[in-house]
Amino acid sequence: MAALVNTKSNACLRVVLLVLLAALLPSCNALFGADGLYPSKANDYLKASEAPPLRFPESVTEPDIEDAYPIPSLQYSNVLPKRFEVPRVDALNAIEGKGSVRIQRFNDDEWILFQRAPSQTWPLVLHFLNSNQIALAQTDAKQGVIETELLSDASNAAGQLEAYRFELSAGVQKNSTEVRV
Repeated sequence: MAALVNTKSNACLRVVLLVLLAALLPSCNALFGADGLYPSKANDYLKASEAPPLRFPESVTEPDIEDAYPIPSLQYSNVLPKRFEVPRVDALNAIEGKGSVRIQRFNDDEWILFQRAPSQTWPLVLHFLNSNQIALAQTDAKQGVIETELLSDASNAAGQLEAYRFELSAGVQKNSTEVRV
């Protein structure tokens, strides 16, 4: 008989605990929600405003105070929105200006000349290779080297595989890049 009472009390205790747990779970929002006791302050800085300048009593002479960290005034056109999407890299054929990409030759040497800085040319070359589904074996931005995986040429009847190495270097002219393949 005692065992029967014990199992009934255990079952009742489980039901009571389950009901209490179900009632207390929504109260987490009351503690940590927007209007809770401990609201998140992650974005409070977005609502911050400039404090008025300090006022000294007339009996005290104003000391020479310099702002150690002055805040520059901003033009509202330069302030980015709360959510900002990074622009995509331009395609090679979308580079503005006629003749901005040329093939240069001198004696037996050939290279591609871009009328852009190496920092702008690097993502363009990567985008070109990725958009043509050319697998990359290695990239080294510091050295300016991009190497492809072995590729098969459809026009090559012998079925030989070829890998390409692109070497980017600053050009002789300002804001130009030379790419050797």
